[in-house]
Amino acid sequence: MGLEGIAFEIRNGYGKQLFELLEGIANSLWHWFVGAEEAYFAENGHYSEPFFFETDVTMDGKSFLSHISKEDYYLIFADLKAFPTAESVAPL
Repeated sequence: MGLEGIAFEIRNGYGKQLFELLEGIANSLWHWFVGAEEAYFAENGHYSEPFFFETDVTMDGKSFLSHISKEDYYLIFADLKAFPTAESVAPL
């Protein structure tokens, strides 16, 4: 199995950067592994609760896309991996 990856540098600020980057690319049928990350919900222009409540967690595609599109957040870094099936999800 070949591995492919991409890296992005994003603007420093609150928004829905992951959704903006992945819109039109990500498929709701994929399964996502959320590894190391640092991101926070935005509340009154300040960091609030953690954006991803756990690391090393798997999310189905529909839940992942809903999560990254619903509220503004401040993304510092995120290690995300998409897989075609739930059985194939692995941290790598």
